[in-house]
Amino acid sequence: LTADPARARRGPGRRSREKRSLASTALGLRRTTGLCRAPLPQGAGLMAEDPARIAAIFDMDDTLLDGSSGRMLFTWLQEKGMLNRYFRRRDIPQVILAAVLYKLHLLDPGWLLLRMGRSAAGADVAEMWAISRRWFDEMLVPAINRDGMAQVAWHQAEGHLPVICSGSSQFAVELMAEHLGISET
Repeated sequence: LTADPARARRGPGRRSREKRSLASTALGLRRTTGLCRAPLPQGAGLMAEDPARIAAIFDMDDTLLDGSSGRMLFTWLQEKGMLNRYFRRRDIPQVILAAVLYKLHLLDPGWLLLRMGRSAAGADVAEMWAISRRWFDEMLVPAINRDGMAQVAWHQAEGHLPVICSGSSQFAVELMAEHLGISET
């Protein structure tokens, strides 16, 4: 029994629902604004070890990069003469159409990721990492947005936790995180 009648009426589950609600709100704000000063409750999300730490969440395409990593990969593969090695010739018009529809918000990103995943089935992961590193160094590093890089550096200097949250490929996201000194993706 509890001496607090209000707490007794609320029941034991209400407090945990309130904590989850605050955590969801704070994480939602972080996702939509990139920065939220609201501390998370103990045991909630990324910040469980330090509830007062601020997370700065960055997208990659058109935020940390000046452009779309997917389009840049397609262009780079085409320039290097490797496009037909990773895309069947008959699939190229569909890939271009999908990119346009995605940009116009007329295509479900989940469907697009599933489709691209199927086309990559059976690919050698070590080879994909090697190609991704070349592509990253040659095309993505020069396309890193200076303002985005400055924002990441500022947040790091302030002791905040920068995070990349992106629908881009794991290859691009992990290489970008490594390049910018970001530990969370």
